[in-house]
Amino acid sequence: ESAVSVIAGLEIFVRTGKKLPCAGLYDVVEGYIKISAECCEIVELLEGESQSVTELMLIFRSLELILLRTASDLSHFSMVGTTVVKKILSTHAKLLQSSLCSVNHQFVRQCLSLLSAMVSQGANSAREVFSILVFSKSLNSLARQRDRTGRLDVRMAYVQFALSFLMCGDSSIVGKILDAKDFLCDILSTGLKEDRISIVSLILSTLQTKVVHNPAINKSQKLRFFSAATLAQIASLYKWNGIVDSSTVDSQGEGKLLVRELVHNFLLDLCCSHKHGIGFHDPSLGTATRAGNLVLLQFVVGLKQATEDELVCELLVSILKCSPDILPRYFKETHFSFTPRVAGAWLDSVALLKKIYEAQSEVSQALQLQEAVTVPRLLSMVLITSLPPVCTKSFFNQGFKLPSVAGQHATVSILAFILRRAEKNMEYSLKTPVLNCLDTSTPTTMEEFVQLYRESLSKILPDVTSIVSVWQSLSKTEKEESEVISGATGLKAGKEDKVEDYGNNGKQNPKLVLLKALLLQVLCLYQRVVPHLISQSKFDFSKLLKGIVSEKGLERNVPPVLQFEILKLALELPASKFSWFRLQEVNPEVARGEGSVFHLLLKMFISSSSIHLRTLTRMLVLKVLRDSGVFEHSSRELELWVDHLQSLEPPQQDRVIQFLDQALMRVMCNPYIYLDKVAAVAQEALGLQAELSGRDREPCDLPGSHITDTVIQDGGDGLEGSVLSDDVLQTFPFSALVPAVLETRNKLLQNSTEENSVCEYICAVLCDVLHCQRSPVSLCLTLQQYDKELLSAEISTLPHPSMSFCLYYSKWLPQQPQETWISPENVRALDWNVFVKCGLKYRYQDREFLTVLEMLLEKMYGDVNASKELLAVETLHMMVTSHSLFLPTMLAFQNEENSSPECKEALVSLLLTLVKKCPQVCNSSQVPVLLGAYGATLDPADQKLLLLLREYETINSQAECLLWGPEAVEFHKARKQLGPSLWQQPSSEQVLAQLAPDRMLNTVTHFPLHRCLIPQEGEELICTQEREGTQHQLCLYDPCFLLPLFSFILRPESVVDCQKFVSCHALAVTVVALSSRDLKMRSAASHVLTSFYEHLEGARFRGKKQILYLMDTVRNGIQKQNFRLSLVHTTYIAKVAQQMLRPEEHMYLVINRFLLGTQYMDLGRIPDFFKLFYSFDFEHKLERQWMLSVLEESVMDKLSFDLCEKQNVYHALLGFCSSPLCEQSVQVHYICLPEKTTFQFRSVLHSSSHVIVSQNNGRLVSAVIALLYSLWFFNLGQKDPAVQYRAADDSVKCFTFPVINDFLCALLSMNVMYQVFAFINGKNVLIKFFFLESVKERVQGKASAKLSQSHLQDLDKAADGGLEACRPLLMSILTHWEPQTVLPSPSLCNGEVSDSSSLVGRTGYTLIKWTLKTLCEGSYEESSICAAVEWLHRVILSHKTIAQSLVSDEAVKVDLLRLYHQTCQCRVQSSLDTLQLLTTVMLHLLEVQGVPNVLQTSKMEEAVLKLLSLYIHELWNGGKVPQLLLTHVQLVTRDEKKSKKKPKAGASVLHLCKDVLSALNSLLST
Repeated sequence: ESAVSVIAGLEIFVRTGKKLPCAGLYDVVEGYIKISAECCEIVELLEGESQSVTELMLIFRSLELILLRTASDLSHFSMVGTTVVKKILSTHAKLLQSSLCSVNHQFVRQCLSLLSAMVSQGANSAREVFSILVFSKSLNSLARQRDRTGRLDVRMAYVQFALSFLMCGDSSIVGKILDAKDFLCDILSTGLKEDRISIVSLILSTLQTKVVHNPAINKSQKLRFFSAATLAQIASLYKWNGIVDSSTVDSQGEGKLLVRELVHNFLLDLCCSHKHGIGFHDPSLGTATRAGNLVLLQFVVGLKQATEDELVCELLVSILKCSPDILPRYFKETHFSFTPRVAGAWLDSVALLKKIYEAQSEVSQALQLQEAVTVPRLLSMVLITSLPPVCTKSFFNQGFKLPSVAGQHATVSILAFILRRAEKNMEYSLKTPVLNCLDTSTPTTMEEFVQLYRESLSKILPDVTSIVSVWQSLSKTEKEESEVISGATGLKAGKEDKVEDYGNNGKQNPKLVLLKALLLQVLCLYQRVVPHLISQSKFDFSKLLKGIVSEKGLERNVPPVLQFEILKLALELPASKFSWFRLQEVNPEVARGEGSVFHLLLKMFISSSSIHLRTLTRMLVLKVLRDSGVFEHSSRELELWVDHLQSLEPPQQDRVIQFLDQALMRVMCNPYIYLDKVAAVAQEALGLQAELSGRDREPCDLPGSHITDTVIQDGGDGLEGSVLSDDVLQTFPFSALVPAVLETRNKLLQNSTEENSVCEYICAVLCDVLHCQRSPVSLCLTLQQYDKELLSAEISTLPHPSMSFCLYYSKWLPQQPQETWISPENVRALDWNVFVKCGLKYRYQDREFLTVLEMLLEKMYGDVNASKELLAVETLHMMVTSHSLFLPTMLAFQNEENSSPECKEALVSLLLTLVKKCPQVCNSSQVPVLLGAYGATLDPADQKLLLLLREYETINSQAECLLWGPEAVEFHKARKQLGPSLWQQPSSEQVLAQLAPDRMLNTVTHFPLHRCLIPQEGEELICTQEREGTQHQLCLYDPCFLLPLFSFILRPESVVDCQKFVSCHALAVTVVALSSRDLKMRSAASHVLTSFYEHLEGARFRGKKQILYLMDTVRNGIQKQNFRLSLVHTTYIAKVAQQMLRPEEHMYLVINRFLLGTQYMDLGRIPDFFKLFYSFDFEHKLERQWMLSVLEESVMDKLSFDLCEKQNVYHALLGFCSSPLCEQSVQVHYICLPEKTTFQFRSVLHSSSHVIVSQNNGRLVSAVIALLYSLWFFNLGQKDPAVQYRAADDSVKCFTFPVINDFLCALLSMNVMYQVFAFINGKNVLIKFFFLESVKERVQGKASAKLSQSHLQDLDKAADGGLEACRPLLMSILTHWEPQTVLPSPSLCNGEVSDSSSLVGRTGYTLIKWTLKTLCEGSYEESSICAAVEWLHRVILSHKTIAQSLVSDEAVKVDLLRLYHQTCQCRVQSSLDTLQLLTTVMLHLLEVQGVPNVLQTSKMEEAVLKLLSLYIHELWNGGKVPQLLLTHVQLVTRDEKKSKKKPKAGASVLHLCKDVLSALNSLLST
């Protein structure tokens, strides 16, 4: 074909190919590929040498069309494209290279387009194309061939060609492209910011997807390509000025915004991503020796537009946030200047600095590292992101001196930022339990870190004086400018700028206000971060209040932000940094004067219009007063004084505040005077109350001065956070401000009586203070005293408010007995109503008040014709039950905190009385509260609640008691919420689940046999403890409640879990109730057992048949209805029933064998006793132990006693215990068996002696003492445990001497008495032992009358409070013991004689040691000390063995010396007599140690005792020479020698000193 036709054909081919692919148009490209697989016809056209540029362009265009199609929609012909590429490169590579050097730009573009299409065929094609490229100047110059007119140019084609390698090549090709120095880099460095939008978008998107996010490209390759220079070229796009060629962009401005956004996102991704970008994570934050992110450092240093361009600033801040390791080096190399100066550039630099560090994490990354470092290293890492290196002390001082507000604000804001960041880091380090960043993370290392942090900050922070000077300078300049603007003074030259800064038109400049507020914030931060700088400052911070608040209150032109910040500062700083009170002498005669700084604070409090500001001011007022140390124990009272100021009318405020300030000044100047007054009146009130009550109560023995010292010292910190003791509250029932206020009031009213506003304020506050008192007598006496003082002056009458208040508080003062309205005199209805209302209002939880109120109800409402003016019973009941404290008092159980069981009991008694007086007050809505308060125990409050519930049940038959306690409260809440349709009755499982197993078991063991199911008329309603050893009533359930409850849940229509009924001991309690002395109780128990039997027949659980058979045997053994079973039988049955649920135990088989062998239980014998006791089974010990436990828990009633005696149980036990084969556990059980028995007990005494001799065990000793104690009283005829001490009277039955001798032998067989003390395990054992010791003394004729019955009764009462409460009474018993000869024990044989002297010595030693320890640990009581010292004098001086044992014990010597020192300190005459006796004892003991007595005198005068105290103190602990005494007597005698006059006084002392000196000299010479 001719060349013309070829060209024409190619033109048609190209023209048609440009439209493809297109529906309905024949695809010439696809058709050509199908007929020519290698496109050789077109490729061969390149072989000629005479082609023109036009022809070549047409051929290149044709090949481009084919290759573009095979790379896109005709990809199934990809082999064709690859073949074409290979053929072109192998044959026509030179043609392509030469074509790129053509001067025809259009031809060059077409060639580049062909090359781009060749690269698009795939990685292999791209690799082959890249291999033929020769990077020369001509090739590189293509990137610079730009068409300024906006047409398509060579640079655009060259960019597309270069990027085609990234888009189509594999990782190796991409790597080679990045490493080619003159390829992509030339494109980025040759006017990137002038490229059209499409090119910029293409370049950035391709680099981001194919390079930055390419996981095959490592960080090192990225760093080599994206050098600092390259990054700078890319960053130049922030100032893009190219051509808009995007259809989505309409204007050049929109184009700039688009390009800036593209380049910003690209650089953020490249520079701030540790995963994809070029930044490395440096955990050391630049403190290590590694190079770090140098490329990023060089790049950010070159970002000079950071202060001008927001996006550049954001980029810089983001890079430094992600790579904080370059922070220090950046500030060293940056071109920005941070030296303070008056220039906008410096402000911009500071703003940039602040943005950089604010972007860093609040808590340093160093504190969250997992790598352990030392504390100094950690601190250096923390400071990287929290302390700018340019911020030095010089920086801040220069910044403070800048003449512009903006410059000063910038400086202070940087300072505030550093402090806040430091505070966050310190808080985190101290609160985090473990810091992995430290090699040793302990509280000590954390404190060390914080301390080093503060020291580092101290080196760069300005001192407090500098900050305050800025504040003062601003205030001064502000005042001057205000005067200039107002025309008061003329403008000075050079102040125009300042006027502009500080405002105009008489208003404060907002910038100035913010600066002053920021200064106050900085001072607060100083206190929290570097408190030592605050403490070192001598500045009086109260000066900062001037200008914010004045005598007129808050300044109107002061912005609220300044008020808020000054209050926060005052709350933050210690109170000592403010001169709140002028501590100067106050002239009492002057009623008015200049106010203190605290007066300004009070003005600020009442004049503040903002609730928030007023709240802060109130907090500050209270803080100042509390921190003074005077009001540490009167916080609530202070709130009353302050809060009442808010209720004042504006005309009254100034006068009242001035008055209160004067009163406070009095207290602050002389706090001890007023504290002593409070303590004195408290003592007087205690004495008055004791006198009127008729009791010998001593006033509080805490001297006021001592308490005052405790409160005042160290600013009151000693009592901060602690609970005030009763002693402190008794000594200081109100604050020292009360007498100061009353004293100031009296002085004020003497000068002017027109002070009603002040008096009204005082009365209002003191009325509330009165209502807050535990006992109002102290405050009322104080008020009465000052009112009398005021009336004694020349004032005829009190002001009206004070007179009304006087009449009110007078009612609280105790009256004389003949004047009281409560005794047999007539009571006015008005007085009664006031008494009830005031009492319920202020003494609702006072047990005494509630008890008196209940007692008086009968008298006041007993008469049918009672006054109608009295409060109706219904009203009184309503007042009691609707009180705010009713629910907290009723629903508080004893084991809860802040509970008052006595108060609850008194309240229940009161309700019970009211309900009996008026049954109409019973309302079913109150039943849930009563059930919630009920505990179902034998506690007196619960017993009364049960009676109260029965009263409600009588009125309202629907009041069912199925749940009680907290469960009842929750149940009724659910009932109220769900409503009647969804509410359900509690199931039997819910009811039984409330029963505590331990308490049920205690109820079985200590069942109240005397408890009546329904108390009869005139019968005692409350059940008390029945026998000694019975546990507290709270540990026992009330059978009067349980049996009706069991009867209800065992109704025929109910569903009951019988196994649960047995396992929770409900069956056991019911069975034991058959031993009750009350017929109705036994009848109820029989009914419950019958109902349970019916349910049990239909139940299914393991053990059911055995329990049924057990109940059958019991029923068959009862011959009479409601027959009373012995406690032995019921306890046995209860234990057997429980055993039936434990088939895995040995006793299960044993008991079942016994039950299967009988059809009825013989109630005249103890079931299976001898078989179990004398068992020869392999588990015989277990069987014997089980039977003994039955006897030990049950033998407490006469039926059981008689049963045991009838069956000779005691003889069997005695015979077995006497055997040497008897184990100790059986002996203990034997001794712990019933103590009130009637059989011949002399054998028991002998057996007890034998047990003690053979088994010297503490538990046995305690048990024997308890047994002997019981035997003594029981066999003297005393069988009532309530009067167990009557046996000590002379009128009762006496034992014969042989019996007494047996008791003594049993006591003496315990060998050494001190072992008893070592093994005493209970208060009752201790009481019994000392009583038996008194019995022994009576037999031997030793002062039997000394141990009175009252002693023992008091001791028994005190024992209920614990052993600690018994100490004084026990000591009064101990001090009646005297050494004596001990009778020989009959148990000793073969002529042996007991060492009576040794026994007496060890006994006396033990008693004296315990007595001394008790005296030293308690408070000094003259009476007990005197009695004890007299006893010590008798015992120690009469028995040498005791004295020798005492001086050999260092602990005893220390206690003796302590007692001697306490006695020497006392200045009472009776104490002088005690000191004489104790001195004699001490001298005797010194002589026992071999120390001679140098003062041989019979006259124990006070002077002699003082000299002896020097002698004893020195030589008591082993001193060789009494040097202090020697020096003293030498000085006395030397003065006498110098004086020629004959001494008139003190001659006896002088002679005594001479004798002492002579004796000492002779002693020292020997």
